[in-house]
Amino acid sequence: RKVQRLRNFEPPSGHSICYVHVGKTAGSSIGCALGFRLHCNDKMQYLPGRLPKLATHAFHKDVYDCPVSSDYYLFVVRDPLTRTRSAFVYGRPNEDGRSFEEKRWEDIKQIYLDCSFSTIHELAASGLAEDGGSSEECKQRARDMLRGEVRYEEHLFFNYQYYLESIPHNSKILIIRTEHMEEDWNDIELELGGRSRTNLTFPHSNSKQKEDRDYILGEEERLLLCHELCVEI
Repeated sequence: RKVQRLRNFEPPSGHSICYVHVGKTAGSSIGCALGFRLHCNDKMQYLPGRLPKLATHAFHKDVYDCPVSSDYYLFVVRDPLTRTRSAFVYGRPNEDGRSFEEKRWEDIKQIYLDCSFSTIHELAASGLAEDGGSSEECKQRARDMLRGEVRYEEHLFFNYQYYLESIPHNSKILIIRTEHMEEDWNDIELELGGRSRTNLTFPHSNSKQKEDRDYILGEEERLLLCHELCVEI
């Protein structure tokens, strides 16, 4: 399958870029800014510059539209704990029992309902700690989800390790940090021979509102999560 773009452009030799869209990294925002239509509405416009012209193909989950001859692979990276929390919240069912990922309901309910993990703090405290109150089965599910070994939540299954192992070995990689999007976007633009721009506005899409409880994370729980997130760190 192909990822739809707003425009077609044939990059010059040595400058083709494959955009690697890792979920819950503001990847949709960067993708929309590049001109890709995944999770973007028709009112969202790509940004000016060379980067949107040269990023002509994309890789997102099971959609790999990039030729093996791509000169660069553009990743968006985010603090691993923040990405994990965002993914966890995204998959969590609402009070009415509905989830953004309804088509995979049976997998989702095993974590959120059957094991009663309602926040990432609870998952760590109950599902990762040795003295946690969860059953051994639920503790294994928690580890498997965070390590991306079982597809309980889409964005945690398709993690950095999945994408890195899928692209050609020794590929040239470009990085945009979620926390420094404008700075890194401009650095890449300059590297490509373009110019720096101020007050860039990136589209905001495909997010789920977090609750106050989602921002609670104890220091011990943070360490437990980091221990399981080697594929992210």
